[in-house]
Amino acid sequence: MGGRWPQTAAEVYAKYPIHPAAAALDRGATDGQTFLAALVAAGQYRDAVTFLANALPIRESLWWACECAGDGPATEACRQYVCEPTDANRRAAWAAAEAADFDTPGATAAVAAFLSAGSLSEPGLPAVPPPDGVAATAVANTIILAAAVNGPPTLADERYREYLIVGTAVADGARRWPAPPGQK
Repeated sequence: MGGRWPQTAAEVYAKYPIHPAAAALDRGATDGQTFLAALVAAGQYRDAVTFLANALPIRESLWWACECAGDGPATEACRQYVCEPTDANRRAAWAAAEAADFDTPGATAAVAAFLSAGSLSEPGLPAVPPPDGVAATAVANTIILAAAVNGPPTLADERYREYLIVGTAVADGARRWPAPPGQK
């Protein structure tokens, strides 16, 4: 987002079914950054994660998922796709998620990469585009899963806050992916 937050929170949560308690924090013209801060202040971390996953452009959203998922081949495949968004890298992310049995935060991030563009069908078959918003949902699920499994369950709220700080840094353009080799 490079420091450009959505004009209003409603523009973002119009993309997905928002929890009524989260919607109650919006006064009709709340900007995205202020709304996110209100969700965090109210301890509505899952709603904040879902909101930010939908507010970010997809490449930034995927990078946020990579930054929070932890290490592993599936996370690395997602990172590779973000750095070089080719169809080959997108499909490699799916293969890495499948190899991880789809049960780690990194695998969920890799699924998000696969669902972010292109066709869901095999090459050579008629194109089947991913449904709108499905990649953002997978990113939110990555962050939620990471908060649940990347440490003691009693510290999940702390991890949510940490991950939301990371997401805000991505949104502000302060935390970016590296340029591919040979590019600046």
